[in-house]
Amino acid sequence: MVSKSFFNLIVNNFLEHVFVLNNKREIIFQTANNSSLLGYSDEEILKDGFQSLFINPLFLFDEALDKAMKYGEYYNTENFKHKTKKFINIAFRILYQEDEANSESYFVFYLRDNTQQNLVRKDIIKKSLTIENLAKSRKIRDGQLNEAIYEILESSSRAMQTTRVNAWLFDTEKTQIQCIGNFDARENKLVPQTALPRIAMPLYFSLFETEKIIITRNTLTETKTAELYEFYLKPHDIQSLMDVPVRIEGEMVGVICFENVGCPREWTLQEQKYGLVAAQMLSLT
Repeated sequence: MVSKSFFNLIVNNFLEHVFVLNNKREIIFQTANNSSLLGYSDEEILKDGFQSLFINPLFLFDEALDKAMKYGEYYNTENFKHKTKKFINIAFRILYQEDEANSESYFVFYLRDNTQQNLVRKDIIKKSLTIENLAKSRKIRDGQLNEAIYEILESSSRAMQTTRVNAWLFDTEKTQIQCIGNFDARENKLVPQTALPRIAMPLYFSLFETEKIIITRNTLTETKTAELYEFYLKPHDIQSLMDVPVRIEGEMVGVICFENVGCPREWTLQEQKYGLVAAQMLSLT
């Protein structure tokens, strides 16, 4: 029987999905929310046992418990069975607990869905490989301007899963910003884009003067993009954009712009970091 103090220990961790096993590897407690994670009811899990949830035949269940006993805890990620999916990737930790009041020991499993973290990890790897490939590009290194610009914009569109990526340079007096390349993934090529004059968008040009990344989640509702709506955003169905400064020897000379078409989008910190690297690549062309 689990003591009150031990039960309180488990309750305090209800933000995760919890299983408690005794030293016979039997489930003696599980939180009621586990079906939302694994698809199986409490009864189905009890019937087949906790160990049956692990898909990987090479996963050494008893060895993991031994490590938890030795070190007090154990962390890992594994694919678990799911009733309605092929599998679900779970990050789990095992805590080894001794209940002195009852002279018994328990293994407490805390589970959480690791799917999103895996997607983020894969996205980071994808962007890193894109950056590595661009860094090795002969077109950039040899100063083949048009080919290098295309390669940077096209690769960035794929890495960021963004419909349009374009590069812009200010004229000498900064009275307008001229497009030097506009990649559209729908056409899989560079498409023409006219220059944008300062006189038509003075407030937006003032944002450039801050020399910071300009992020717009929803161009339909944010006032900072209102000047661009009728003549630029609406015709291209641009719902979100991110402008990243391009600098040469510390001076801002233009921007690389990532434009999401069709729906609003949050620009993550990882995406902002990628944008900065892409801007650096452009500065080398």
